[in-house]
Amino acid sequence: MYLWPKRRKLRLMAVMTIVCVMSFYYVRLKRGWSITIYRHSGYHGNNSEPPKEFHPCIKSDVTDRNLIGRDLTDDNLKEYVTSGVVMKDFKFLVNSDVCKFAQSVYLLVIVPSKPSNFDERAAIRQTWGSRFRKQVNLKLIFLSGLSASNTETQLAKEQEAHADVVEGNFIDTYRNLTLKTTAMLQWSNQFCSQAQYVMKVDDDVFLETDNLLSKLHLLDAESRFILGYTDIGEAPQRNSTNKWYLSYEQYPFARFPRFVHGPAYVISRDLVKDLYEIARHAPPIHLEDVYVTGLCAHISRATHVGTCGICLEPIEEREWFHTESVVAAHGYTPNSMRYLWNKLETWRHLLPVLRFIGTVYGY
Repeated sequence: MYLWPKRRKLRLMAVMTIVCVMSFYYVRLKRGWSITIYRHSGYHGNNSEPPKEFHPCIKSDVTDRNLIGRDLTDDNLKEYVTSGVVMKDFKFLVNSDVCKFAQSVYLLVIVPSKPSNFDERAAIRQTWGSRFRKQVNLKLIFLSGLSASNTETQLAKEQEAHADVVEGNFIDTYRNLTLKTTAMLQWSNQFCSQAQYVMKVDDDVFLETDNLLSKLHLLDAESRFILGYTDIGEAPQRNSTNKWYLSYEQYPFARFPRFVHGPAYVISRDLVKDLYEIARHAPPIHLEDVYVTGLCAHISRATHVGTCGICLEPIEEREWFHTESVVAAHGYTPNSMRYLWNKLETWRHLLPVLRFIGTVYGY
């Protein structure tokens, strides 16, 4: 009789502990690692239908766009994309062998960067990119094209110093971004085909590698997918003064298929080669994210994995400390990237605790 209250207390404590642990993992899965998987569909809506589904992060507004255009079916997409002449393979005038002696690469990050963006590349190496020099299964390169400012000699010296610069034989301009992304797919397929995942990251994006790896581990059983900030139902800009203008002749459809926004996205290894072979057709539009992760991805019957963890603009500083779901954010200058990295490194030993608290409270 004397031991009964003590045993009951121990049992109650054990039950409470189990409930707390289960609650933590439930909340973490529901909030921290929230992802939405979109399997391939052969029909993407026509010019009279409103989008039937949206990613929870997305607020699309197509009410002010001209929605006249062809129906967006797989057959029409394939006819449109493959109508161009197949491009020749790119040549890489400056190259890196970061993957040459690596038997296993879990993640290859490719950063498209203008040849003149020396400080942006330096900031990445000093901040989140430094992680890639410490782990043998993580690789990082910077991809540039040809420039009128005669930066080839400087790029060659940069490659000699850091061994992470690649230069392709295309003109590096905004209108050639689709060519640049196609060169990225070729390089990863040709020189780092062992990489389980290939990630495209703009040079003004801050990347939290630990959170990214945790999210990718949840998807290791998935195949043929693109992970990123997804969008569906967007209509092309028909206003000729707009940066993203597309004429009807350039893009004859009323809407874009589901695609992943360009600042940062991940492609699984089993999809890279197919995307490259499709993207080699002369690109009809300069919106590389729509073309590669939308048009080409749908022809290859890829799966899109949506996540709110990839943000299209800088986020509040506290979010980097209090949530495990944030993977990347776009729009950082080299100095703001260094500032954020130094703050995170100062608190690095406490980040697991801070993020645990943030997850429990729903950050």
